[in-house]
Amino acid sequence: MRRVTLLAIIAALGLPSSAAADYVALVVNPTKIAPGWTLSGLVTSGSFYRGDEIDGLTLQRSFLAGRGEEKHALRAHPRQATISFAGVSGRWKTTNQLGNAGAVDLAIEATGEPTPVEEAWGCRGAFARVPVRLEGALTLRTGTRFFKTIRRARLAGFVIFDQGAVNCDRPQPSECTASSSFWAGTAKSSVVAAPGSIVLQFRNPVAQSSAGAAWYHVMTVNGYDAVIGSLPELGVRGPSTRTIRGNARFLAGEATQSQSGACLTTKTSGAATGSFSTTFVGWGARTLRLGAGVPASFSESR
Repeated sequence: MRRVTLLAIIAALGLPSSAAADYVALVVNPTKIAPGWTLSGLVTSGSFYRGDEIDGLTLQRSFLAGRGEEKHALRAHPRQATISFAGVSGRWKTTNQLGNAGAVDLAIEATGEPTPVEEAWGCRGAFARVPVRLEGALTLRTGTRFFKTIRRARLAGFVIFDQGAVNCDRPQPSECTASSSFWAGTAKSSVVAAPGSIVLQFRNPVAQSSAGAAWYHVMTVNGYDAVIGSLPELGVRGPSTRTIRGNARFLAGEATQSQSGACLTTKTSGAATGSFSTTFVGWGARTLRLGAGVPASFSESR
């Protein structure tokens, strides 16, 4: 009876139950996997970005009364869709997109009535959001002694899907919010420091993935200013909590400017020396060393 009711609602809103939506975003609610740790998921179809789909599974914990956050995020960019949804039911199924990090085969079933949504992931139009349950098999192989292999047969979340015309043009903002940030690193590891936060990230590709899957190990501490001084010379320091340890010195070089909407951004490239390190649960200690050959810059938008 419940399924008949949902089918009637979908039909009334103008989307035939047999028609798969083009814009689909699946959000998997956080579920506890260890003391203080949760597993969550997010899959967005390529239509949102006019490109590849994005598949994500994230292990996460918070600390320092919410000011600190540690994430281990698995991300893949499949060219062929792994998710489908037709208003009432659908499926999330990977083949070799996640490589040796795992696999997903979950049936998606609506558990409530859809409600209208005007905007989703930067797109505007006729969207609906519906709560769902997921049943089947999810396997996440972390390769660590702490997390080991995580398996789930039942999960919950919600799906946002299109029911009509959608516009994904990104208009330029009419007002500019002043901001500044220091960045240094490479595609494998980097540090970002801005007023009120510092973020240290390390990337590890996943073997045997057809979709460029990689683990992103991220440590964030909020609530303090990591950048001290002013150009042409800046200092960047890790927080006193010792969660992110180290410091860096930045000497300004060439500056370039670019206009984006109401914002004028000045990007100053330069040289940075120093190092930052952290210790991840499960994945151990990691260090980012700055110096010759490691790009660094400071950006200000006004």
